[in-house]
Parts: sequence; structure tokens; C-alpha cells
Amino acid sequence: MRRDMHNLIFYFLMVIFFTSCWVKSHQNVNIPEPNTQKPDTSTMIPDATTSTPQSKTGSKNPSENNSSATSSPASLEDQLPPLNAKIPEEIEIKLPFDLTKSTFYAGVHEARDSFIKIKKPGDTILVIYNQGSSGFLPDECFPYSINSHPYDLLQQLDGMTIGQKEVAVFAFCTPPVSTDYEFRDKSLIIIKDKVIKRTEFLSTLADMLIEAGMPRTQIILMGHSAGAWISLLLAAENKNNYGAIIGFNPAFANTYNNRPDYLTKLRTQLVEKIAATRSIKGHIFLIKEDEFERPEDLDFLKKNPNLEIEIISAREDLNCDMTVYGFSEPGHEVIFKSCFQSQYGKVENYLRRLFPAGS
Repeated sequence: MRRDMHNLIFYFLMVIFFTSCWVKSHQNVNIPEPNTQKPDTSTMIPDATTSTPQSKTGSKNPSENNSSATSSPASLEDQLPPLNAKIPEEIEIKLPFDLTKSTFYAGVHEARDSFIKIKKPGDTILVIYNQGSSGFLPDECFPYSINSHPYDLLQQLDGMTIGQKEVAVFAFCTPPVSTDYEFRDKSLIIIKDKVIKRTEFLSTLADMLIEAGMPRTQIILMGHSAGAWISLLLAAENKNNYGAIIGFNPAFANTYNNRPDYLTKLRTQLVEKIAATRSIKGHIFLIKEDEFERPEDLDFLKKNPNLEIEIISAREDLNCDMTVYGFSEPGHEVIFKSCFQSQYGKVENYLRRLFPAGS
């Protein structure tokens, strides 16, 4: 009992120490400039957010770096199967990482260890849901928690027939990763942010599914907060590679009025990358009361003509109770409240427009 108490006190003191270091040094954080050299991807899957390639054989973990390649990459369209490729009756892939808590909500398809099996992919609309982030902590994933996943919405969509296809919802839980950093000269140096790592995991999953025969236009990237931002970033990198994205309150860089310097710089880089493309297709829900990204902060999304932006007031439009124990509640988590259920039909209607009757 005494040893447990000592361990608990030690852990608590360590948390206080690292938190203190973070607070004192976050204004002096540096983030490396993006690498402008192009990697050789003739035998590799292109990285989603940096020039670091990933092995098609699965021998490399997506979070590892490989800086030896320098030649120009092949286009994604050259590496992936053409749209009219023959679709197999069943696909099964082995990913180079463990799927941890990832799950299909229905029992038709399978996800276990590092394997995914999808039956009749030609008749399936695959919705890949990506959860939000946990700030500076590793991103844990709880697919059946109403506080991290819009569980009612995902359950409602799963198994739904749209057009002539059936929706399969896959709650994708990446391995829990943290931002890589180190202290140099009394400054915190960010080596690699976890939003980049999670984008790489998602990129590997999507690319391997497509290579195995999953029709690329039947993959829908869906997510909330950092999960929505990751979906946007991957869609921007892989132009015309996915059916669409559906996002709720995209954000990853802390609150807009309390954003560390390194996150401000990283956010600027990623905004430029997303804004540079005009090919993203999807539907984005923005809550006016969101304290992480205000709708006006995301105006760059409007540069994509096929990206529908819907701005909603949680108080005025949804009549949400925005108080907890008498205090005003932020709007970022409104998607998990019962008052947001009135918007579920818009998600279904958007999918029906993507896959009309007879498709």
C-alpha cells in the first residue's frame, strides 16, 4: 500500500514537472520547416502529410521516418488501381500496425489485430470515422463512448441501404501516439506532431484498401475535431482519391485564443496545404460557439467548390443546453449532445446525393 502511494506521488510530481516545462517554454517552441525534397515512391505509398514514404510491404511503421529517398514521386493515380478495375468478392489486408480498439459496428465485416476483411466491397460504402484528439496526451480511442464518438449517428448509418449499396461504418482507432519533442537550449523542439502521425496511419489504411480492390469513390472519411482535420488533410493530399469527407468542427491546434507558437506555425502550414487544392468534396458542419476554430477561421475551406460548409448555432438553431453546473459550456462537443440529433438526417441526405438510386 505504501509503495503504491509513493508511486502515485512520484507520478503526480512528474506530471506537474513536465506541465511546468511545457507552460514555460511553449512560446519558444520551434517546428522544423517542411522538407521540400521529393522522395522516391516508385515502390512506396506516398506519405499523407510529409515527404516521408511508407513501405507497401508493411515493413515500416507509418510513424517512422525515411529520409534517404530524393527523386520525384510517382503520382497516386499511377500507383492505385484504375476506377474500372475488377472488384473482388472479398478483400483482406494486413496493416503494418495493430488496430487496437478499431471496430466495425456491424458484424458483416471484420477487424482484428492488424487484419481487416470486407465482404462484397463493390456493394459497400465504407465510412471511416476518426475521433478527436486529447490535447498533449496520447489519443486514446473509445468507439462505444458517446463522449468521443457520435455513437447514435454511426449506429444509424451502419447497415443503411443507400442507392444499391450498404453502408459499413468503421471506427478507426490508430495506435495511441503522442507528439515527438525534445528540449534544446531551454526550448521545446517539436519533432513531429501527432496529427501528422495519425494522418499517416489513415493514409496507409486507405491506400491499402484501395490497392486490395475497395472502390476509392466508395470510401467516405468522417471525423470530429482532429479527426475531421486529418480527413481534410488526407483528402487534400490525395486528390480525387476518396468519395467525400464528412466533418464536424475540424480543429487540432488548441483553442483559438490560447494557441502555442508551434501549433500556430504548424496550423498555418497545414491550412496552406488544404487551401491549395480545389478538389476536396464533402460536407462540413461548423458550430458558431466552437472555442477551438471559429467559422471565420475556417474560411479557407470555401475555396473548394465541392465542399459544402454548414454553419449552425448550438443555442439558436439547435436549442442546446449550453450550461454545465451553471457554467457556460463550449460548443466544440455539441456533436455528442442529443440536441445535435436533428442534424443526422443531413448526413444521410448528403450520402444519398453522392450515391443516388440506381448507383
